[in-house]
Amino acid sequence: MQKSFTVQHTGLANQLGSGSLPVLATPQLVADMENTAASACTPFLKPEQTTVGVNMKIDHLAPSLEGDTILIDAQITEQTAKKFVFAIVATCRGVKIGQATHTRVIVESERFMPNAKQMN
Repeated sequence: MQKSFTVQHTGLANQLGSGSLPVLATPQLVADMENTAASACTPFLKPEQTTVGVNMKIDHLAPSLEGDTILIDAQITEQTAKKFVFAIVATCRGVKIGQATHTRVIVESERFMPNAKQMN
């Protein structure tokens, strides 16, 4: 699955607190990668299911500026009854700016939130 994102002011490192420069923040890149992977899972899920991210190994390789368009490609490399594993590549202006391996697990939506609330 491919999705594109525009680097917003709110997603810059100096705005998110992950750095001092006005470039795409790694936490924002992670969120955009997770968003793309989560969307790729949707066709495989039952209506009562969703996925949650449980692991992300990321390399943020190059900077991007406010207004840049980031193209994210998330490909399923492993799929079981309970999880999806993705290889993700992010590019900007034809240059690879990030790569990741990401795991998402399938959960039952109605059971997940009560369990999460009990943990607090």
